Amino acid sequence: MSEKFVLNEEVVATNIVMESREELLNFMAEMLQKEGYVKETYAEAIIKREENFSTGLPTEEFGVAIPHTDSIHVNEPMISIATLKEPVQFLEMGNPDGMVDVKIVFMLAMKDSETQVNLLTNLMRIVQNKELLKEIYEANKEQLVLIINNKLSETY
Repeated sequence: MSEKFVLNEEVVATNIVMESREELLNFMAEMLQKEGYVKETYAEAIIKREENFSTGLPTEEFGVAIPHTDSIHVNEPMISIATLKEPVQFLEMGNPDGMVDVKIVFMLAMKDSETQVNLLTNLMRIVQNKELLKEIYEANKEQLVLIINNKLSETY
């Protein structure tokens, strides 16, 4: 049985400036940890995983990244979302030689593989919709929370 996904506004940041991928991942992991969704080990685990299994996705206008790591680092399921004023480079998923200028990041903290697969499926629908990505990128924090809660609860 599916439960309705509700995004916590406290793990969302819009129009931020970060110097590097690592700084961004640490910042987002810290938001999740502060709210109790992840363990202290989460930030290091997500950075290590990103080095070995990159998550950058080139899209027409906004590069997207969907970093995630093993469920052993997660207390409660949640997504942290950040939009960046200036892009941060991620390696392209499935192409270790490709770089993606990322402006939208969906960081997953999932407890079980079934939930993660469902969430990834729904996130891919969002990523493939360039109008929706533009809406997400241009949204303020409150608007972004509403958009994501509406889109992810449709089939989550």
